[in-house]
Amino acid sequence: MSTLDHESLHIVKTDMAHTFQAPRAAPQPGESTSIEASASELRALVAAVPQFLWIYDGDGHCTFSSEQWMRYTGTAAGSQLGSGWLECVHPEERAALRERWNRAIATGMALDIEMRVRAADGRYRWFEHRALPKRADGVGLKWFGTSTDINNLKDALRSKDEFFALAAHELRNPLVPIAHALKVLERSDTNPRSRRAMQQKMRRQLSHLIRLTEDLVDVARIAAGKLELQSSPIEIHDLMRDALDVAQPLMNEKGQEILRRVPDSPLWLVGDGVRLVQALSNVLTNAAKYSPPGARITLSLTTLSPGRVRIAVRDTGSGLTEEALARIFDLFEQVHEGPRCAGGLGVGLSLTKRFVELHGGTITAESEGPNRGSTFTMELPTTDFLSPAEVSSLTPCVTQSQEK
Repeated sequence: MSTLDHESLHIVKTDMAHTFQAPRAAPQPGESTSIEASASELRALVAAVPQFLWIYDGDGHCTFSSEQWMRYTGTAAGSQLGSGWLECVHPEERAALRERWNRAIATGMALDIEMRVRAADGRYRWFEHRALPKRADGVGLKWFGTSTDINNLKDALRSKDEFFALAAHELRNPLVPIAHALKVLERSDTNPRSRRAMQQKMRRQLSHLIRLTEDLVDVARIAAGKLELQSSPIEIHDLMRDALDVAQPLMNEKGQEILRRVPDSPLWLVGDGVRLVQALSNVLTNAAKYSPPGARITLSLTTLSPGRVRIAVRDTGSGLTEEALARIFDLFEQVHEGPRCAGGLGVGLSLTKRFVELHGGTITAESEGPNRGSTFTMELPTTDFLSPAEVSSLTPCVTQSQEK
């Protein structure tokens, strides 16, 4: 019996009606129309299925594939027949696929394997390739198969695994200096100056641990649609000051300069002050993390039009590639790697985007490339000042609540 190593193409008929029908006696009056209608319905069903559908003969050669394969791979009709479809399989998967197919042919067992398939743009995506054997037309086994795109699923699983490893690392980091400080404090000979230093260290690490935990809680609340916003009037200068208070210690530690370009006239918006401070402080803290010591970070405020304001944070740090920009706001993403990676769970900017959007705003990221800095721009709606009576009438906002 030949295998997939056979070089010649197996030429077969690919008419759907013929493929799925066993030999039968001449049709009775009116029966031909019924057969044609069934074949037409079957072709429509195959065209509607998002997966690639296949039929292989007893030698493992392709005798039929649905049009989805040609559209995805950009190959000409007929080029996939026989062993031609293997040309679109990633070279690293071809040997394993041949071995598995040969085993399925020899044993008559089902095939189930994951492989990467090249798209028309040259990029590869992961597919699960499954084929079940069935004796057809009384001439031997055929394999009826599907190829299902599992690339997004594999990406999600990989991100989950990376996140759990990262979370374990990030949550452990503050505990080590806390444990060390406790040992120092337990010693009877610890002088008052060392004791104060250890207490300050514990406070810093505990604050970091609390922030990490709160970010995880917020992610869970958003996923469940139960994040509640407490609306109140917020003066934007106060918002920017409070956000800077969060990021300032890191900037001071790295000797960085913050340049403010903010008009004096008051501007008001209605929203959850805690969440908006969290959003802006995340951006400012990231700017400090990924900028070198002594760098300048610019915080600017611009009125776009009545009822709209722009807050921009510009840094001169490590910058972002186009690929990183495309996923900078994705949950659990760490777009900086190696020595540039400054820690964190990869949830801060995702939360920032969600918080801004919940307030009717937008956030975007721009960069001219690696080592050329980045600019994060938030746009938010403004409002006239509200009196305390008007504030009390505001209804808390719950995000996409799933409560029954």
